[in-house]
Amino acid sequence: MVAVRLLSLLVCCVLVLLAREASAQEPSDQELTLTQARRALVAGDPARAHELLDGLPDGAPASIVDDLRTIADRWGGQPTSRGAEASTPWEASFLAARERLARRAYHEATHRFAALRADAPDRESEARARVMHLLAFEAAAAVDAETARDKAHADAAKRKEEKAREQAAARAKEDPARTVPRWYGWQTLLADAAALGVFPLDTSSPACPGCLMYFAGGPIVHAFHARPKEAVISLGTRLAAPLMIGAMGCFGAMPLTAMGGGGSCPDAIVYAGAGMGVVTAIVVDAAVFARERVPIEDRARPVGLTPAFAPRREGGVDVGLSGTF
Repeated sequence: MVAVRLLSLLVCCVLVLLAREASAQEPSDQELTLTQARRALVAGDPARAHELLDGLPDGAPASIVDDLRTIADRWGGQPTSRGAEASTPWEASFLAARERLARRAYHEATHRFAALRADAPDRESEARARVMHLLAFEAAAAVDAETARDKAHADAAKRKEEKAREQAAARAKEDPARTVPRWYGWQTLLADAAALGVFPLDTSSPACPGCLMYFAGGPIVHAFHARPKEAVISLGTRLAAPLMIGAMGCFGAMPLTAMGGGGSCPDAIVYAGAGMGVVTAIVVDAAVFARERVPIEDRARPVGLTPAFAPRREGGVDVGLSGTF
């Protein structure tokens, strides 16, 4: 029986200790009100914070209430005469940090109040610094979140605008009523002229620079105009035309070579057929493939020259020429 009573007494003691600990951890109505006032300030409602602070009982910590009222007055745009003279260096640092918070320097105030909490001379000072630190931290987090939201919305609007612009440009290119034809075959002809000019300069080179320029010039021009399909067609035409026309020349010359007793196609016919194929590919590429449709506003302005005459006050005439290109 004695053991049972001792066990019962021990259980009762444990239950009492747990109840006291739970009651100590549970925030009081006063702490809840201070928290609500702090959150009202973060939410941008100083009037609601004043209303909550006015409802606190007389036993509320006056220094913390005064700090929150000061911030509520400053953030609400109301003049305030709160604040006492600093009696200690810690108090002076606290008032300076509170002033930075009142000026909405949230991140700086957060760091200052964190240091003040660590250096607080007593529990009351630590409580003041803790409340101000939480207020500065929550205000900084709210501003950072709002900035991030605004940036995300701005980025989304920018992407939407760019997409709409790209879609409008694509529709404009597909709409014949809003586009005009443009011929850029002169560019492929210039590239081919350069290739033909290089042909006789270095015939001993195995790389044949003129051949490379011939095969690559036209396709590169089409690629610069964002027309990859035409670039592939141009390369195919430049490869196939010399081979096909050269082969046709050989087949056509076979009866003549057979009558003359020769068994192979003469080199002259091969070179002539290949040359005709090269010329044919150049002409077809410039005349047929080098045509595109562009929006009306992208059409090149016509070239024009306008003479200008301006008499001088001291005598004589200034003659000039202006133009659009």
